[in-house]
Amino acid sequence: MPKICRPWFITLCLVSYVFPVQPASSVILDSLAGKAQVQRAGKGTWHTAQTKTRLYNNDLIRVGDKSTARLKWGEADHIYLRSNTQILINLHENKQPSLISQHITVFYGAAFFIIKAIMPSLDNKRYDTKVYSPTSIVAIRGTSFCVAADKESGKTELLVLNGTVLTRNILRNVSVFVGSGYKTEIAINTDPVKPSPLLKDDISLLKKWVPPPVLA
Repeated sequence: MPKICRPWFITLCLVSYVFPVQPASSVILDSLAGKAQVQRAGKGTWHTAQTKTRLYNNDLIRVGDKSTARLKWGEADHIYLRSNTQILINLHENKQPSLISQHITVFYGAAFFIIKAIMPSLDNKRYDTKVYSPTSIVAIRGTSFCVAADKESGKTELLVLNGTVLTRNILRNVSVFVGSGYKTEIAINTDPVKPSPLLKDDISLLKKWVPPPVLA
């Protein structure tokens, strides 16, 4: 595993919207092929992760070389992690005002998200569901998409398979809608690239670490 330090700040985010959804108190490592490690909140050491490991607020998980993992997020949502990927889990409830935050930060690597349709809230609470990357913010409502954050280029690639998302570069505050079957790229100092159709090569690369039935 490469030695990666927890960044001292998070400037930009990749999925943001206030949604009435059921809160997740933890994220479960549902399946694992290969090796993964977990760093608990406030700790500086990494420990070997196993299937059924639970991740809580401010925990980190990273997937090793030639390894893949699937996380269960909430009742029906899943996150597939490509090899050499690291993410941060944030699950927090603010009592005043009543706001439940469910955030995922993709520091590097790639994560494929399956977010089911949002259900109406029955408890008068607000739910803020976000996925952060180094360069962008994307609003979602029941969709499946991939976020790939490249450490070397500093760019984030967004591929949408189902649904429609709204993505923007926070620094430049320019947004673009990305629909099913399209992709875009967001760099730190540029507007999101005009969406272009997904190519067969894009899907072929996803199939190497996301089960093909999931992509259907």
